[in-house]
Formats: sequence, C-alpha cells, structure tokens
Amino acid sequence: MAKKGSLFRNLRQFDGYAKTLDEFRIKTTSGASVLSELMTYNTSVWKPSLVVDKSRKEKMPIDFNITFPNMPCHMLSIDIMDESGEQSSGYSQDVTKIRLDTLGNIIESGHTVKLGDHTNDAKKALEEAPECGSCYGAKPLREDGCCHSCQDVREAYVKQGWGLVNTKEIEQCIREGWLAKLENQSNEGCNVHGHLLVNKVRGNFHFAPGGAFQAGSMHVHDLQEYTQGAPNGHSFDMSHRIHKLKFGPDTKDQNEEILAVTNSLGNTVKENTNVPQSIQINIPLLKMKLI
Repeated sequence: MAKKGSLFRNLRQFDGYAKTLDEFRIKTTSGASVLSELMTYNTSVWKPSLVVDKSRKEKMPIDFNITFPNMPCHMLSIDIMDESGEQSSGYSQDVTKIRLDTLGNIIESGHTVKLGDHTNDAKKALEEAPECGSCYGAKPLREDGCCHSCQDVREAYVKQGWGLVNTKEIEQCIREGWLAKLENQSNEGCNVHGHLLVNKVRGNFHFAPGGAFQAGSMHVHDLQEYTQGAPNGHSFDMSHRIHKLKFGPDTKDQNEEILAVTNSLGNTVKENTNVPQSIQINIPLLKMKLI
C-alpha cells in the first residue's frame, strides 16, 4: 500500500499550473496573522446589543384582538390613560368592533362599525329629527348647540360628568328606538380589535361597559345599563378571550421576538359572571433598543 505522503506527491504531478519553487517561498507566522486580520476587517459581523430606551416622545404600538361573548358592542368602550396625565375616553381611532351572536358567529358579516360610531343606527332618525334637539341640561358638544341623536345626549352627559339619564324620557332615544335596540342586542357578544399608540410611560388601557367621565380627579364609568341588565332580563359580564395582545413594532424578521412582546397572553380566557368583579392584568415592560 502506498504511503499517504507519496500519494499526495503523485497527485501534485497532475497540477497543470506553474507553482513557485519551494526554495523561493517564505512562510511566516506574522504574514498569516496580517492576512487573517485583513480578512476579518473586510468582513461585516452583526453583533446585536440591547440598551434601555430612554426616549419618551416616541409612541409604542399595541395590537390587540379580544372577544367579549356576553357584552354587546354598543355598551363596550375603551379608555387609555398614563402617568403623564394624558387620557383618552371612548377611544375609537384604529379600533373596530364586530357584533357576534350567542354562538360566536359574526352578525352583519362583511360590515364593521368603528368603536363609538352609531351613525348607521341613527341615520334615519336624524333625517326626521327637528331642527335642534335638546341636550336636557347638559352642555352641547356640537357647534350648533344641539343634540340631534340619543348618542349626542348620552355623550353630552358623559362629558358633563353626569350619570346617563333614563333613555325612556329622552325624545331622541324614543325616536330612534334605543330601548328596542338594547333588547334586540342584549344577547350578543362583541369582538374588538385594532391598534393603539401610547406614550412610553407607565399607564393602562382598559375595556369597560358604559361611558366614561371625570368626577373630580377620578375616572368613572356609568354602569347603569350594565348593572340593570337588559330589558328581557339578560345580564351582562366582562368575560373575554384574548386572541392577540402584542406590544412593540410590527416586524417581520427574525428579530421580532427581541423587539416585541409578541403574544404572551394569546388564547387567555377569563370568566367573569360576577357583575361587581373586574379583571386586571399587570404587564411590566422595559423599553429596549436593538442596535
């Protein structure tokens, strides 16, 4: 059997390219080191580093998709507040709600209504409304000084910090069939999904039944309809399923797990059949930057 060294020497005889003779070659350790460093210098290496994000002016995006099987859409509102003093009651921008039946199927499939938008319900009534509707003692929110719809009266009372009046005594609510709508939708649920932009400070956003208003320094919700239940005797509760709750930018690369809290509460289910009970989830977040 041919030795390994002799085999390599025989193979080299088939090399068709001229090579420098061995006696003219100078091999040094320093030369190899210089060549290695040069190659390393010319090669880009990505080294991720996490640092605390101290910026406050930028907004943090939050994506969510939550279903409330025992809460009609018209009663559900979302509020945002933080320690900087910024508050937003009845937040509706980039938020959509979809009515659901008792089996969780979509009602009025293909048609979505923005949270807080009741234009479709009152459109016909508004066309038949008198020139200027009364706000029943509350300060009008419209520039014309009128409350044209039942929703106008309700929002005016909320902004005034008053409890919502009995809709049976409000002309606009009677004209729009508000009580009939409450009864027809009392057994429905609601899917709420959308996108929030919040300050990078300590704060919260919450879902609650009824309109919100300020009573002094307190943030209060009018729970009259919620606690009384539907006209047909059906009671409401805030049981819910979290399909998606994501904090951070919407990235599509391999760094998404680093840059965002993607969906740590996905498929979380909370049962709340006790009316006075509330459910609170605390999620500590540390603002970081990937550089």
